Amino acid sequence: MYRIIEKQNSAGTCYEMQTYDGQNSLVDTKLIQVNSYATTSDDGTDMIMLYDSRMQPIEDAIRFLNFGGMTGQSQNYVFLATTALKFLYAYLDIYGIRLQDMTKKEATGFVDFLKGISREGLLYNTELTTKRKNETVSSYIKVARKYVEYLGYDKHILLSKSKSFKTIIMPESDGAKTIQSYDVSVKTPKRTDYVPAYVNIEEYKALLKATEDTTTPLRDRIICRLLFEHGLRIGEVFGLTLEDIKSKENKDFTVQYRLEIRNRLSDTKEQNAKSAMNVTSADTYKDPDYTRKGIGYQTIIISEDLAMELLEYINTAHDSDNKRYMERRDIFATADSVPFGNPDIRHNYYVFLNTLGRPLSENMWNKNLRVIFRKAGLVVDEGVRKNNLNHRLRHGYAMYLSNVLHLPDFDVKTLMRHKNLSTTTIYHNPTPEDTERLQEQLIEKWQISLLKDGEADADA
Repeated sequence: MYRIIEKQNSAGTCYEMQTYDGQNSLVDTKLIQVNSYATTSDDGTDMIMLYDSRMQPIEDAIRFLNFGGMTGQSQNYVFLATTALKFLYAYLDIYGIRLQDMTKKEATGFVDFLKGISREGLLYNTELTTKRKNETVSSYIKVARKYVEYLGYDKHILLSKSKSFKTIIMPESDGAKTIQSYDVSVKTPKRTDYVPAYVNIEEYKALLKATEDTTTPLRDRIICRLLFEHGLRIGEVFGLTLEDIKSKENKDFTVQYRLEIRNRLSDTKEQNAKSAMNVTSADTYKDPDYTRKGIGYQTIIISEDLAMELLEYINTAHDSDNKRYMERRDIFATADSVPFGNPDIRHNYYVFLNTLGRPLSENMWNKNLRVIFRKAGLVVDEGVRKNNLNHRLRHGYAMYLSNVLHLPDFDVKTLMRHKNLSTTTIYHNPTPEDTERLQEQLIEKWQISLLKDGEADADA
């Protein structure tokens, strides 16, 4: 049996290989260490030399590092490649493997070796102390893959490509990155973070704070407020036009601000208001139902401070000195004007625009919102996205009405603008923390109740 112990000396990482007989007695010890040295050739060229544990030059690796595979690479990458090859040849030496004959099991073992995973087996026991991140291990495997390709081992297990591709969504760019997968690679463990179905009030405050660091902080703040504080659907937000912002003076001289949620023929699919009457043609505007509150359109009362933020954003976004920006707005952001629209609005436009003067798209906003969530320290779904971020905000609105304000289900249904109570009940998704809080409240109520009962017995 062999026992491999990772150690450190003046030259770096080394491995003490102890050999035991059948009676578990130590019979031999040897040191396995691959060393690298920087030198200068006779013609003045800087070179890196690699030597095995017997101080024999590893000629293939020397050629790769100095004459072939590293051409045009930075000094830092050459250093990384040197380190990767030192670990590769140490691993091959420990287990007596020929590089060209490496099996999939041995290649997978090399990945675990780099990760620092200790193993106990019938023949080998490894005690590894250095734990490396997946990113570091992956970079070493890429070097090894490049190395065997350089050597011409076209059928090597490290070059065996899987049939699947991995697509990575780039949240701060306009696209996705597709990466070739290999049969032997560093497996990223699935996230085990619990992703709640809704955003609570403290998380919402963190989100608002995070919007301050975005390209358009006021716009992003307003959209988050509309989603969480008023439970708007994202399509209802995108479909808002200048005409839909109304105000009226109350009898006590206060001002009430409201938004009217409706559909227009000029709307795209992304701007659809699910709760309002569909518009199939210009004739729909003449339909009496289209003018009926609760059928043709919905009314949302908003606070004065939110209304002021909204008007400030409109004055900024729709009155720009950038001529090209305003031209794009006029071409792409013009919305239908309904017969009973705000008479003070001469030209109707969609409210929320991107930095080019076009209507804000769902794709771009979703990417932006993921960045906001991450800046706020909130967990987001990776890979298959189960919990839509916009819906988590609207969901938070429902849970706030229920858990904090303790409104009856019928009132929550009304404020959520649901047609059926059964839809509202779907929104009740308490987190484990919510459950613990309810249990604590129950215990407290039981204690109070029992205390009162004890006092009554004493009085009797």
